[in-house]
Amino acid sequence: MNPEGKEIFETAQREKVRCFEVTPKIVTYLSDTVTPQGILGAVQKPTPAWPTKPFSRVLGVHQVQDAGNMGTLFRSAEAFGVQAIFLTEGCCDPFNPKVVRSSMGSLFRVPFMMGVSGGSYMDWLKQNEFHSYALALQASSSLVNMDFLSPMAFWVGSEGEGLPDDLVKACDGTVTIPMTGKVESLNVGVAASLALFWAQFGRPVP
Repeated sequence: MNPEGKEIFETAQREKVRCFEVTPKIVTYLSDTVTPQGILGAVQKPTPAWPTKPFSRVLGVHQVQDAGNMGTLFRSAEAFGVQAIFLTEGCCDPFNPKVVRSSMGSLFRVPFMMGVSGGSYMDWLKQNEFHSYALALQASSSLVNMDFLSPMAFWVGSEGEGLPDDLVKACDGTVTIPMTGKVESLNVGVAASLALFWAQFGRPVP
C-alpha cells in the first residue's frame, strides 16, 4: 500500500469505516473502469428531497443524458451555492458510476429531486416564490447584465434539444451567455457553471 493509500486507510479506520485490503486483481474485477484508482467504497444512496427553508438557489436540469455532464453539474452546483438540483424525467441516472466519479463527492452533499416533470417543479418553485430563469441561446437578457433576484432557479436543457418551449415560457426570464468567435454554443456543464458563478458572485471585479 502506497503512503497516500495508507493515510486514507488509517483515516477511514479512525472514522469507524469498515476497511478491507484486497489484491489489485479483486479491485479490477469490482471496478467498472479500465484503470481503477485502487480504492472502492460502498455507501448508502442519498434520498431525493425537496430543499428546505430558508430558500436560496436551485438548479433545474431538463433531460441531460450525458453522465459526465451530470457529474459536472453536481460539482459546479456545490461550488456555487446551489441548495438543490431538480432532475426532470429523462435525465440520466445520478447514481450512474460515471456521474458519481465526475461529481467528486458533490452528489452526496447537494440535495436533489428526481423523476418529477418540469411542470411539477415549476409549480413548486412558484408556490415558494422563486424567480426562475431559463438559460438559452436566444434570450431576452445577457448574463453579464443580470442582477438575479433571490430565491432563484436556473434551468438548463438537454445537450441536443435544450429546454422545451413550455418550460421556458413558465420562467420569469431567459438568459444567454455572450460569446465571441464562431462558437455557436457551450457544453451544458460549462454553460451552467458560468451562469451559477455569475449568480453567486455577481459582477467580477476588474
